[in-house]
Amino acid sequence: MSSPYQPERNPELKSEPSTEHQFVQKAVNLIIQWSPLGGSLGILAHSILQQNWVIAVLTFPVMLVTVVWAKYTENFTARVGDWAGEKGKRDADSFTSWLDQIDQALRMQLSGFDGKFLKAQSSACRLCVTDNEVPIPLGLTNPDLDDVYVPLQLSRDFFRSRDGEMLPNLPGLQRRDAEALLEAAENRKPFDIWDILTRLQTSPNLRSFAILAWGGYGKTTLLRHLTYCYCTRPHATRRRHQTPEFIPVLLMLRTWRDEIAQPDPPSLPDLITQHHIPKLPGGKNLTIPAAWATRLLHSDRALIMFDGFDEVADEQRVAVSRWIAEQMQTYDRCTFILTSRPNAYSQDYAAERPQLELKVEPFDEDRREKFVKQWYLVQERNAVPAASRNAAAVEETADRRATDLLSQIEQREELADLAENPLMLSMIAMFHRSLPNSQLPTRRTELYREICGLQLGFRPIAKRIDLLLDAEPSQKILQTLALAMTEQEKTSLAEPDLLTHIAEQLRRLDEAVAPAKWLAQIVQVSELLVKRDEDYEFAHRSFQEYLTAVELKEQQEAGEAQVLEHFTAEFWQNTILLYVSLLQNPSGLIRAACGQGADAIAFAYDCCKMNRRVEDAVKAEVNQLRYGRLENLLATGQWKAADQETFNLMYQTLDRQWTVKGLLNYPCEDLRWLNDLWLNYSNGRFGFSVQKEIYVACGGILDGKYHREAWETFCDRVGWRQEGKYVYYGKLTLDPLHSPVGKLPCVWVFGGGGGGFVSLAQRLVNCSTSQF
Repeated sequence: MSSPYQPERNPELKSEPSTEHQFVQKAVNLIIQWSPLGGSLGILAHSILQQNWVIAVLTFPVMLVTVVWAKYTENFTARVGDWAGEKGKRDADSFTSWLDQIDQALRMQLSGFDGKFLKAQSSACRLCVTDNEVPIPLGLTNPDLDDVYVPLQLSRDFFRSRDGEMLPNLPGLQRRDAEALLEAAENRKPFDIWDILTRLQTSPNLRSFAILAWGGYGKTTLLRHLTYCYCTRPHATRRRHQTPEFIPVLLMLRTWRDEIAQPDPPSLPDLITQHHIPKLPGGKNLTIPAAWATRLLHSDRALIMFDGFDEVADEQRVAVSRWIAEQMQTYDRCTFILTSRPNAYSQDYAAERPQLELKVEPFDEDRREKFVKQWYLVQERNAVPAASRNAAAVEETADRRATDLLSQIEQREELADLAENPLMLSMIAMFHRSLPNSQLPTRRTELYREICGLQLGFRPIAKRIDLLLDAEPSQKILQTLALAMTEQEKTSLAEPDLLTHIAEQLRRLDEAVAPAKWLAQIVQVSELLVKRDEDYEFAHRSFQEYLTAVELKEQQEAGEAQVLEHFTAEFWQNTILLYVSLLQNPSGLIRAACGQGADAIAFAYDCCKMNRRVEDAVKAEVNQLRYGRLENLLATGQWKAADQETFNLMYQTLDRQWTVKGLLNYPCEDLRWLNDLWLNYSNGRFGFSVQKEIYVACGGILDGKYHREAWETFCDRVGWRQEGKYVYYGKLTLDPLHSPVGKLPCVWVFGGGGGGFVSLAQRLVNCSTSQF
């Protein structure tokens, strides 16, 4: 209701100025308009009275001008006044808005929300093993990540773009930063995530990158380590690594894929505030300041990490990739990290990709030793009560047991191969600590079998728990459950679907056990199956893959038919590799699979490597088929395509890890296939053996090391360098008529410097007695 003393007004209309305001405004206008006229009129009158006719004549035109001025300023001042009023209103609104932002920022600082968020976020990243990784056997400690973390080394493939060009041409990276990274790579220095984050200080446009690695290589652990460092000791982290200030947000795509893939997905600020924060430990109790996430994302303090693009369902990947790209474009001041397995990223990431693609290298001997010793020290410390703990004795025991484990790994090639994978190394260490007098498994499938035996058999006995079912029928149910999930290409099931499946298997086994009780017990005791929200999944996807493989093997012919049906399906590939390793002789399966095309032939080669019992004749058939595309490219003169196919073949042979160690141990048979094809179709001008002879003639020493002077002379001779600079791969002339002898193949480009080629030359020497 309006006041009786004030007429009701429409707020949409401008109010009329008061009478006093109008009087003052008119007076000011009159002064502005007529003050020049008053001055000139006064001068004219004075001149007439003094009979100063010259001045009077000169003054009269001035008086006429001032009359014009008065009429002109009448509208001019009115318009200027309106403009000034509007300008003042806008400035006042901006000032008020600025004060409001300052007020909100102060309130946020005083509320300490940043600190509360960092505490909640760090709590989710504190432990070494999370609930989606391998189960912890009885009697062992789940260490703090800080106590056992070993930095992951990134591959030097990063220093070349997709077409082979050097990194300094990459947009967003200052040349001096690129050259510093390249120099570190050529000197074989370790290269990790901090080297990239440090360069953000001088290359701020380089704010998005993908980290690619196969399962178990530590992608998630790396992001959790970054998160924990910035959450718990931000100032020390910045000083130590010379990185920018960050507030980290770690988003697991497997958790939020359904929300992101829906037709109307939440924005990144809404995903953080409405979904992510409430799920953190203690997050439901946090009062989030208004627009907190939006302000953070529009600053340069946000480190946004999307983990596990490969764990997004196939049908959701296009939508999720587009959503991620949209967030990167909208909040371009943030730093973004995305992790994924390589296949899912290369095949299904449909939107604009991050600026860099980094690959994780396998654990080398130094990292393996560091992890094992740190891990054992934590276990031995926690095995003895603090009151009776003797520090020296604990350290001696830890060192002795760690040395024993490392010795077994080094003496057995199969174990050493497994230990290059951080997840496998953790499982080996847990098995060694749980059963110290047992022989360590040498194969991946044996390791999984022993872990399942520990969790379903030894663990409940040690806990004195009577299982509703023995270990064998319990594992059978888990196997059929794993197969059902794999057939649907899922890694989780809702509880109702899970209970229906368990009830059906219990009927087949003729076991009178309540499905819900069996499920609750198996989750509590074995930890092979875990609950997350309303869904259930295996502790790690590799357990689902192993149990599926065991079930397929037990189904015999029906299982093999399933394998052949899904032989080229990405979701099935790890399962099939485990299945092949379980077979006594997989030769028939591999020969049958080769009839499915080029992709099947390439995967058949991986299967041959998984099982040494494959017949030699079948291996030769696979190799001949595998090199068929390269031979066709060479025969038709497609030299550049043949060069790239050569790299693809070698990369697969090296388990997709281009390392000096791998090149030094490159299979002689495979190297002979490649070399002979290049020699035959180039009339002896191209091939690795030709390059080796030129390298030696340039003063190269075949010791597996990088000798810069000899290498640069060699590159000058074969045309890889001109006028002291390397020629970008995309600009190389690759044909016999216009190329020096030895120019092809030039797969060294993808290896990051000359070390790759030098190691390959050394391998030619090692293979020479039997192959060359």
